Amino acid sequence: IISMQKKNTEAITNVNHLLNEGFQTLLRNQTENFQQNSAEFFKNFKDSSQNLQNPEQHASQTMNNAKNICEKILSDTRQQMQIYAKMNMEVFDLFSKNLSENLGECCKVSNKRKAS
Repeated sequence: IISMQKKNTEAITNVNHLLNEGFQTLLRNQTENFQQNSAEFFKNFKDSSQNLQNPEQHASQTMNNAKNICEKILSDTRQQMQIYAKMNMEVFDLFSKNLSENLGECCKVSNKRKAS
């Protein structure tokens, strides 16, 4: 039982480590993506604002820039979701392995008691 509790504690520690690393990666990526997308949007807006003599062209460029940024945000979000899904699978695998080992230990203890 003490061995199982030690393994449970180790598993929880490992899960916390995986979650911490995963969330740091997600947060870092989201921050970088936000900074890049914002910089690109404002650069494109500034560039298109230099063409104010033609309001229709300015509006068209602004909409195209907004569309491109939205598509980039969706792509970035998909990437973030894939990272999150991978992190969840790693946590699940760790818990599954720990549970299997604990059940194996319980079976060994139970079999020893039956034999006695």
